[in-house]
Amino acid sequence: MSAAAGCSRKDDGRVTITYQTIETLPHQRRLLNELVRKFEAAHPAVRVKIITSPNGFQKLHAQYAGGNVPDVFYYVSDRLFTFVHKKGICDLKPFIDRDPGIDLKKYFPETIDSCMLNGGIYLMPVHFSTDVLFYNKDLFDKQGVPYPSASWTWEDFLRAAERLTIRKSGITEQYGTLQPRPVLVMRSFGADFFDAGLTAAVFDSAEGRSAIAYLKKLSDKELVPSQAQIRDVEVMDGVTLFSTGRVAMILGRTYMLSEFGSIKSFDWDVTFVPKGKVRYSRLAVGGNCIYAGTRHPEEAWQLVHFLSSEEALRTAAKFRNCVPAMISVAGSDVFLHEPPKGVSVFVESIKDSGMENPRMAHWFEYVDKVIQPDVEKVIYNEMTVDQAAADITRNGALILEKEQRDAQ
Repeated sequence: MSAAAGCSRKDDGRVTITYQTIETLPHQRRLLNELVRKFEAAHPAVRVKIITSPNGFQKLHAQYAGGNVPDVFYYVSDRLFTFVHKKGICDLKPFIDRDPGIDLKKYFPETIDSCMLNGGIYLMPVHFSTDVLFYNKDLFDKQGVPYPSASWTWEDFLRAAERLTIRKSGITEQYGTLQPRPVLVMRSFGADFFDAGLTAAVFDSAEGRSAIAYLKKLSDKELVPSQAQIRDVEVMDGVTLFSTGRVAMILGRTYMLSEFGSIKSFDWDVTFVPKGKVRYSRLAVGGNCIYAGTRHPEEAWQLVHFLSSEEALRTAAKFRNCVPAMISVAGSDVFLHEPPKGVSVFVESIKDSGMENPRMAHWFEYVDKVIQPDVEKVIYNEMTVDQAAADITRNGALILEKEQRDAQ
């Protein structure tokens, strides 16, 4: 039973709890090892066994099915709701309420709100990520294009991409940008997928159709590389394309700050995502959950508390993997230093951000199997804009029915 709960008691009397993370890059591993050493020094009765898993989301579902779940695991806010609905993770609010060392007012309220459902808090924030616009200043200077600004619209973005796309002898040597994430553009254009009560699918609208048409226009004008072209250079997320100067702009995520921090071959900066009807940026909060079946909830909470403490967040902020969830740490020199000059954008973007997932267990199934494929079909002339908008709405209604069945 101890193994099934993911923890055991060693001969030395210490409690061993398991901690699983999907953050497996070398600097992330070094950071976690450092934090665990500090935690164990402050809590000599507890030992932490670290489990790293690059496919952690899928692995967790298998672990739940097999009853072998880690006591504490790193997770992200927009994927919480599957486990919340299944009552597989602890509501942390009772721990927080009786812990005098936790003051939720010290954290960005947006991060706390994104971890809540029905009054409970199911993830303790560590950091957050939003969308920002990265741009290569050298390529802008070379083509005489003014730098992006906070007032940019999607039309400004498109016009700049046209001027920054360079072709020679019919071959594109430099792309203006990469294709933005469809849901980002759709939200910015003012499209909704469901009504406020999650009772009806409502995407088929002027805003939804305009967003799809815009994404097709970027592709039709050949301002973005196709997925096949990206695969040809073995780059799936565009990081290498930007780092090597083959793409002038990229609508990326905060984690790319650490990726691009070592660039020396050109000058780069960041600004806010372009505006449509609204300015929209996806907010994703990373933090830690406690397995509902753990046999050592108090020790698990001690670890969760420590990893969200000011001491831990200041240590983590040095790597600038994401923005610290604690307001004072995010605003400190530990995080807010160049490059880039516009580093404050990473913090300020939270004001225009929101969760993509409207607190649904099947949201990513909807995105991966319906929204993104339908947009691809429009781009490759396999479906019209109107057909895609109708299909996204029809399948949205089916997703809502699935949510309702699961909730019963």
